Amino acid sequence: MIHFDNPVALFAVFAILLAGLVVYPFLKTNRLRITPAKTIALVIAIGIAIYSRTFAFLLMYLWPLSFIWFPEYWSNYTGFLRGPYIDEKSPPILVSSMGWFFLVVFPVLFLWLTNR
Repeated sequence: MIHFDNPVALFAVFAILLAGLVVYPFLKTNRLRITPAKTIALVIAIGIAIYSRTFAFLLMYLWPLSFIWFPEYWSNYTGFLRGPYIDEKSPPILVSSMGWFFLVVFPVLFLWLTNR
C-alpha cells in the first residue's frame, strides 16, 4: 500500500501530471471523440484506484490514459527522448496500443510475477 505524508505535495504532483498529460494534449487536439474504448480505459483506471483504496494509482495511470485518449498528439512527437533521437512520427494505433499495454497487460503481468 502506498502512503503519502503530505497531501499538498501529492496534489501538486497530480496537478503537474494532469496539466502535462491531459490538459495540454487536450488543448492541442483538433477533435476529441469519446469512444467506448476510451471510456472503458477510464473506468478501468478508476476501478483499480478504488479497489486499491489509494489515489496514487490514478497518478500512475495518467500516462497510459493519455496515450489512449490522445494518440494523435503523442504520435506526432519527434525529438530527444532520454536516449535516441525520434525522427519519425509514430502511428496513432501504436501509441494507443502502448497505452493499453501499460494500463491492462503490464499490471496483470506484474501481479502474476510477484504472486508466484
